[in-house]
Amino acid sequence: AKTENMAVFKEDGAVELYHNAIKTFESQANGITVLGPEGGEAEVRLKADEGDDNADLWRFQATTGGDLLIQNYGGGAWDENIKCVANGGVHLYHDDTWKLKVESNGTHLNDSLFIPDSEKAHFGDGDDLQLYHDGSYSYIKNSHAGGLWVASDLTAITNAAVSENCAKFIADGAVELYHNGVKKFETLTSGVNVTGNLEF
Repeated sequence: AKTENMAVFKEDGAVELYHNAIKTFESQANGITVLGPEGGEAEVRLKADEGDDNADLWRFQATTGGDLLIQNYGGGAWDENIKCVANGGVHLYHDDTWKLKVESNGTHLNDSLFIPDSEKAHFGDGDDLQLYHDGSYSYIKNSHAGGLWVASDLTAITNAAVSENCAKFIADGAVELYHNGVKKFETLTSGVNVTGNLEF
């Protein structure tokens, strides 16, 4: 006797497939629908090379929390590659660790950003500010008439190793200039102080 559907074929309509009497697949005029059980995820699995290695296994999964996941099984467990949040952000992962998130308040990085030689980071609608390295020199290039402002209560210019000061600019305080890491000039409330000779 018939107790549960395994497949249903509707004339001029859908093909339905079931697993343990629960519909998990349905054809439509413009594609297919994959359904998860009540309270469970819906997923599509891809198995390359007959699925005989962990690295062959991938899946698309729609979660009950409203996320769409692209995952791989290369490490012996399902790891995230891409996460799309319903009515929200997109997260990119490397080895199950998020590296980039697009959220309502901006784009967040969880690692270094690498830009090749002569490629530029552009800021402003008219490329007003550019940061780049041409293979020989590094540039901060501002083309906006408003100028380039550096806003900080303490600004220090150091050597590449960040082991000695070249100049320091202190809010409500001194401007200091150094030679070989030794302070030679500083502004004071009453004027300036020079350490060593002052030559003209």
